[in-house]
Amino acid sequence: MNNKIDIIIGGFQKCATTSFQNYLGHHSKIITHPQIEMTYFYNNEEYSKGWDNVRADYFDQNENAFYLAKHAALLRSETAIQRLYYHNPNVKVILILRNPIERAWSSFLMELRNKETPENFETTVNKLKIPGKIDIDDWRQNVYIGNSIYPKYINSLFKVIPEENVKLLVLEEFENDRMTVLKELFMWLGLDNELNQEVVENRHNQLKSVRNEWLNKPITWILKEGSIQKKTLQKVLSPKVRNQLGAKLRNVNTKKVERPELKQHLYERLQWFFEPIISETEQILKREIASWK
Repeated sequence: MNNKIDIIIGGFQKCATTSFQNYLGHHSKIITHPQIEMTYFYNNEEYSKGWDNVRADYFDQNENAFYLAKHAALLRSETAIQRLYYHNPNVKVILILRNPIERAWSSFLMELRNKETPENFETTVNKLKIPGKIDIDDWRQNVYIGNSIYPKYINSLFKVIPEENVKLLVLEEFENDRMTVLKELFMWLGLDNELNQEVVENRHNQLKSVRNEWLNKPITWILKEGSIQKKTLQKVLSPKVRNQLGAKLRNVNTKKVERPELKQHLYERLQWFFEPIISETEQILKREIASWK
């Protein structure tokens, strides 16, 4: 506890990273950031400012607390992993693994608000030619399918972060017994389990759709990384105010929707594709993941 990141939830997108940040953030000895993601290690411009100049943008100072960060895309950058290790060689990394098919489908559903269509997902799946291998030049395969190829990212992490400092959780096992999994996680972190059932049952970042397409376009411009609108706001607003504004803009034009089911023939093709990925993930965990089969 020295004003550096002690714990980080490092992945993966659509694997309940936001929920776990909220669960752990309720602990009396843990403080976390209000932003959706803590991008310090990933963003070159941000990293160049140095931790002492950036920390206050994310955290209130508390020398008696553990600093918890979350960045679902952290493992996509080997440089970010190395920066994390240099920042704190003893950092604890939490990774949540979800059925790779369900994660891929959820990743696509999140993009429906950005003009994606079900036909695009079907085309992406049908383009898969070799089990476990994607076309790295196809952005949809990278985002929807590639982020479910867990062993690639886990092995890259293990090259830098000691395995004993990495906790791999299976989301479906957590859903089956939330309190037990969190109790074991807190024990691994060296903390008492303070959570109650009500906190643990809360769900975050559920599927939403756009209310008004006309309003969605300017909101997207404002929130998009690197846009002129966002860069302008970064110059005139503090990070905490920007975060509050971003949260309000995201919520004002969205509504909860029922999660559509993945077509059976696409599910079966993805089972074929992910079979070697699941097998390799089981080898890393040294056990079977029955809920993925």
